[in-house]
Amino acid sequence: MQASKIALVAGSGIAFGLYEGVFNTFLGGWFSWFHPVLALTVFFVALERRNYALLFCGTAGLVMDAFAINTPTLAVWRLLLAAAAMSVVSEKVLTNRSLYSAAALVVLGRAVDFGGLFAEEKFLALRGIRADLVPAWSEALGIVAWDVVLTVGLFVFGMFILRRYLRPRRLLNRYG
Repeated sequence: MQASKIALVAGSGIAFGLYEGVFNTFLGGWFSWFHPVLALTVFFVALERRNYALLFCGTAGLVMDAFAINTPTLAVWRLLLAAAAMSVVSEKVLTNRSLYSAAALVVLGRAVDFGGLFAEEKFLALRGIRADLVPAWSEALGIVAWDVVLTVGLFVFGMFILRRYLRPRRLLNRYG
């Protein structure tokens, strides 16, 4: 990775981590369901830039944890785990880069994210701390819907506009 690309990805991770960790808590209604970090991670994974996805998630998660207004939720490990799971599923299970695979990756990533929040909530409950980290079902479905819409939009943008600027990576024969 080049230093300029690392700085760009880390800077965008810091910016989106600040948005999701700080500014998003002040928004009301449907705008509070807009969480762009996971959608951008799916975009990096779909472009087969897994190192960028991990760097983006790591910096965004660190910023989200550092500036958390509510209970800190260890976002860095949840996002890195989600990025790793999406990367493995993208490489081993999904065969092409389609809108359906992007939507499946964002649903998988959000499921891992909500699973991490659930595990943290239960751990805090064992220590006698009450924290409502997992959103209600209606809010969770709204978050997933926003994620899918944003991911599909980024995917269409990336495949039609950025396709000519990105060098394709050679696909290795996985089956032989």
